[in-house]
Amino acid sequence: MGTISDMGALIGENRILVRYGIRQLRKTKRIGLAKLVAICGIDMNELCSYTIASKIAPRLNSLGRIDDPRKGVELLLIRNAQIAEKMAQELDLNNMYRQQIERTMSVDVEDLFIQQPNIFAGKAIIIHSEKWHPGVIPILAMRLSKIYNRPTIVLAMDKDKGKGSLRSIPEFPLLDVLKECQDLLESYGGHDFAAGLIIKAANLKAFKQRFVNIAETKLHSIDVKTKLYIDAEVKFDDITFDLIESIKLLEPFGNENPQPVLYFNAKQAWPPRVFGKMHLKLYLEQNDRMFEGIAYGKSAMSSLIRKKNLMLSVAFTPQVSHFQGQSIQLVIRDFKILEP
Repeated sequence: MGTISDMGALIGENRILVRYGIRQLRKTKRIGLAKLVAICGIDMNELCSYTIASKIAPRLNSLGRIDDPRKGVELLLIRNAQIAEKMAQELDLNNMYRQQIERTMSVDVEDLFIQQPNIFAGKAIIIHSEKWHPGVIPILAMRLSKIYNRPTIVLAMDKDKGKGSLRSIPEFPLLDVLKECQDLLESYGGHDFAAGLIIKAANLKAFKQRFVNIAETKLHSIDVKTKLYIDAEVKFDDITFDLIESIKLLEPFGNENPQPVLYFNAKQAWPPRVFGKMHLKLYLEQNDRMFEGIAYGKSAMSSLIRKKNLMLSVAFTPQVSHFQGQSIQLVIRDFKILEP
């Protein structure tokens, strides 16, 4: 759980330890952990690196961000089922409160970007505020770094000092850069793609300038473009339950061992449908075979692809849907129009 939560590279020994560790977790006799898994709505037999990273880790981590992290240790060691149930519920409530803080901070950041569009002029993003919660800034830094594909620093300022969280991209390892800036920092630590720092407010302007200058020197324009790496082209006849079972042999997926991304060219059988306000359902056809695809967060693209028989190039990962029996569903990572 620690390796997955801390984004350890899931290759080599780590991959072996996590693979067998997950198998052991599914049989856990730790009452607190079982209650936490249940409150996350996870079937213990379906426990995997994704559910640990997306559901269990955020709840345990929320304690360190806005409460007392020792409660997490107590939950994992507890032997009383009733107390474990209450503690798991408390973790869930903590996580909801953390999400609320995060949403408020995200709105602040959006407003900041509108007011100061020059933030994107350079190849690194550095933002700060006295209103932001120091325990939640790592989540914000990680999200912004992924969206804009740039080294990102988010600082929570408190009077004359600031606490910063840094996230980076493969082309820009952090530790050597922070070493070049150490005369301006009170302290720093972490690894090349996730780090933290403490800085005096008086040094913030000089640090920003130096960090951005280093990014401008070391990074090329292509480095900061958002990218999606595709593993292979497939035909609809290749997309089977056997294929999904074969992909599972590569698990656990995570940092440095991502889930394979496949692609195909196909036409729309009929126009897409918006659901949940933000998401798209696509109906794709190739050689008389049809698949449904879910494109999360892509509802804004609906108006561009409302034409039947429009040809699309689609990057996706396949998964098994258990809704009304078993079927194959495509999780669409991105798509582009092949015909105007």
